[in-house]
Amino acid sequence: MPKPRNNQSVFIQENIRLILFIGQKLRKSASTLCVKTFYLALGVLLLSLACQSTPKADLIETYPEYLQSNSEEELTLLEQEGLAEIEFKQAKELHSILGYKRFLEKFPKAPEARTAAILLENLRFENAMTEGSSQALRRFLREYPDGPHHAEVVEHLAKIEQVELEHSDDLTRLGGAAQFYADKPLGAIASDRLDEVYFQNAKTASDYFNYLRQFPAGKHRDDARVALLSLELDSLVAFAKWEEAERLAKQPLADRIPEIETRLKQLRQLKTLLESKSPEFLQTQMVFPWHSPEELEAALKASDILLRAETVQTLGFRMDASVVDGLLDILGTSRNALVRQRAFESLQRFFQALPSSLVNYQVAKREQQQTVKELEGNDALKWAILYDLSGQPSKAAVLYSKAYLPELPDPILLRRWVALRKEQKQYYSAAVAARQLAWWVERAVEDVGPIHEAEVFFAARELCAATNMGEFAMASLEALSKEATEFPEDLLVFLKKAQNSLRLAQARLQDAELALFEQMPLAKRCKENGLPWSIKTKVQERKMAFEKLAKQKPEAAKLLIQRVMSVDPLIELRAELQGLQASLNQKTDESKKR
Repeated sequence: MPKPRNNQSVFIQENIRLILFIGQKLRKSASTLCVKTFYLALGVLLLSLACQSTPKADLIETYPEYLQSNSEEELTLLEQEGLAEIEFKQAKELHSILGYKRFLEKFPKAPEARTAAILLENLRFENAMTEGSSQALRRFLREYPDGPHHAEVVEHLAKIEQVELEHSDDLTRLGGAAQFYADKPLGAIASDRLDEVYFQNAKTASDYFNYLRQFPAGKHRDDARVALLSLELDSLVAFAKWEEAERLAKQPLADRIPEIETRLKQLRQLKTLLESKSPEFLQTQMVFPWHSPEELEAALKASDILLRAETVQTLGFRMDASVVDGLLDILGTSRNALVRQRAFESLQRFFQALPSSLVNYQVAKREQQQTVKELEGNDALKWAILYDLSGQPSKAAVLYSKAYLPELPDPILLRRWVALRKEQKQYYSAAVAARQLAWWVERAVEDVGPIHEAEVFFAARELCAATNMGEFAMASLEALSKEATEFPEDLLVFLKKAQNSLRLAQARLQDAELALFEQMPLAKRCKENGLPWSIKTKVQERKMAFEKLAKQKPEAAKLLIQRVMSVDPLIELRAELQGLQASLNQKTDESKKR
C-alpha cells in the first residue's frame, strides 16, 4: 500500500504538474526568452519545495506515477530537470560503483553525468589500488586509458609486475608484458624471462628451431644449436652416414654435445661391424634386391604399376633421410592410388623405425624450408601426413581439411581418416569416410570405361587399385558395423554400398586381367602386389643370425641388437630379440661384478 502524503506535498506536486504543463505550451509559442525562463524557474522552485517538504523516498515513489500519466515531451523534461537530480543525490549517498553505473546508464546526457563518471572512475581507481593485483590494475588501464590516474597506475603496476614477471612461467603473459613495456626497463625484464622460460620448455627439434627464430640473439642460442647438433649426429648414425658424422664432430660447439666422445666411439664400432663382409654380420642385416641407386631408380620408373608399387613399398625399409622426400614426391605426383598408398605405408614404417625425437627432427628441418600455413591440395596432404606420422595430430587435422575436396576426395586421405577415426573410437565418422571411399571406388571403375585392346594394361592396373581400396572400405565397414554407433541402420546402408562397389571393381578387374594375360601371359596379377619377400620369414632369418652371433661375439651382437631396437625398419624383429638382449645384458652385468 502506498504511503499517505500530507496536503502540502500533494498541493506542491499538483502545481508542479500545472506549471510544467503551462510552461510546455508557452515555450512552444513564446518568442522571448523571459517567458520560458519564468515558468522554468517557477517549476524548479516548486520542485525544491517538494524536495524539502516531502521525504525523498516518497518523492521518488510518486515520480514514476506522474511520468506514466504525462506526454513523452513532458517526460523528457522531467527526466532532465527532476528525477536525474534526485537519483544522482541518492547515488552519491550510496557512493558505490553499481550506483554510479546505474545512474549513467539511465541518464547518460544529464548534467550530473560528467560528475558521476568522475566519481565512478575514482572509485574504480581506489578499488584497483586496494586490490593491488596486476590483473586489476591492467583492467583499470583498459577502461580508462587516458584518465588522470593513468600515470600513477602504470607506475604501481610496474612495481608489482617486476616481482611477478621475474618468477613467472606463463609464456603468454611474459610475451604480453614484453610488448606492453617494450620501451621501458620492465620490458627488458619480461623479455629476458621469456627467453629463459621458452628455452626451459624446449624439448623437441621444433622447439629449438622456434627458439632460434624468435630469439636470434637469445641467451641460450648456443645451447639450442648444440641440442640440434646432437639430433643431427643421432640422425647421421641412424642412417649410417659415418663420414658426415665424423665431420659434424669437428664443428664449432660440437665439443659441447653430451657424451660426444662415448658416442663417437660407439659410432666407429658400429661402422666397423656394419661394413664388415663377414657372413655372420651380413646375415643380421636387411638385404634388398636393388643394390645401386641406378637399379632402384629404374624400378621406381617401371612401366608395370605393380612392380612400381612393390618397389615403393621396399623404400620404407631403407634407412636414409632422402627416402622421406622421395616418398612424399610419389604421394604428390603418382596417378595410381595403389602406388600412392604404398608410399604412405612406407613413410609410416620409416617413421615407426625411428625414435620420436629423430622423427620430429626430420619434420622440423623441412619446416624451416617451407611456409606450411599457405599450402593447399596435394602439398597440404603431404604435410598433413608428415604431421600425422610424427605425432602432431592438431596440425595434421588442419592440413587434412585443406587437402580435402568434397567433389573429388583423395582415396589416401579417406583411407587414413578411417584409421584415425577408429583409433579415436569415432566409429560413425570412420564409417562415413569408408562410405566415401566406396564411392571413390565406384567412380574410379566408371572412369576406366570400356576396355580397349591398347589400354588393357593400364585398365587392369587402375582396376587393381580400385579393388584394393574397395577391399579396405568393405573390411572397415564390416568391423565398424559391430561397434555401437549413433545410427546403426546407416552402417548397414553403407556396407551394402561398399559391397556393390567392390563387386563391380572385382568383376571389371577380372575381365581386364583375362584380356591382359592374352597379351602378356607372364604379367603380374593384382593379388600378387606387395613386398617381394615375407616379413615373417625375414624376421626369423635375422633372429637366427643374431642368436648365432651372440654365441660367437656377444659384445658385437649386443651393439647390433641395440641398434635394431632403436632404428631398424623391420620393427617386427624387436619383439623377437627382447629375450636375447636381456640375456646379453645380464651376462655383461655379471662379468662386471666379477
